[in-house]
Amino acid sequence: MTDKPVFKTVRIRFNTAYPLQSDKKWRLLVNDTEQLADHIEVAGKVFTSTEEVTGHGIKHHISCNAASIEVEEENKQITVRIVTA
Repeated sequence: MTDKPVFKTVRIRFNTAYPLQSDKKWRLLVNDTEQLADHIEVAGKVFTSTEEVTGHGIKHHISCNAASIEVEEENKQITVRIVTA
């Protein structure tokens, strides 16, 4: 029996709290865990998705199924690199 690869569902959207309440432009939801970022690089297939968020209305995303995610911080800038499945 072979193990199936584990992919992480990633949803990317603009951070509407920027710039007044947050200095990060992008909000990533990785398996529903938030990661804020200044820059995002995605290598591979992406798709759009839409969801209704209680108390916040309809949200639109660029989404992907990530095989790997790397977070790098340099000079207070956070870059997230994603390779899709």
